[in-house]
Amino acid sequence: MAGVDGFLGNSNDLYERGDAEGAAWREFVAVWWSRFADSLKTVRELQDLATKEGLLLEVLGDGNERSQITKLGRALVTHTDCQFGDLRIVGQSDSHTKTRQYRLAKSPGEGGAPGPGGSAGCDQPSRIQGGSATPQGV
Repeated sequence: MAGVDGFLGNSNDLYERGDAEGAAWREFVAVWWSRFADSLKTVRELQDLATKEGLLLEVLGDGNERSQITKLGRALVTHTDCQFGDLRIVGQSDSHTKTRQYRLAKSPGEGGAPGPGGSAGCDQPSRIQGGSATPQGV
C-alpha cells in the first residue's frame, strides 16, 4: 500500500519459509511413496521413516519418540488432503484399532514421483475425511 512504511516488508521471508517447508514435505512424500506406495501407515511408522531418512526434522523436533510421533501426527492432520506433485496425503480412521492411518493417493490420470509442483491447498486443506485433531497410531 502506498505510503505505509513496512507494509508487506517481510513477504519475502514468508515465501522463503513456506517454500522450505513445502520442499521438506515434498521430499518426505517422495520417500514415503518410494518405500510404501499407497499402503496405509500409522504415524509411528511414518515417524520411523522420517527419523531413519533424516526428513522433517523441524516437524519432529528434539523430543523423545513419543513427542516426535505426536508432532508428526498433528502435522499430518494439517496436511491431510494436501497435494505434493501428483500425490495427495489421505487419512482414515481404523475403527478396529481406533487409530488414524495415512496413505498416499495419486491424482487421477497422472503418474510418476512427486514433481516440483508444490503443495497447493496446504494452508487450508479440505477436510474430505473428518477426524480428530489428536494424532493416533501410536
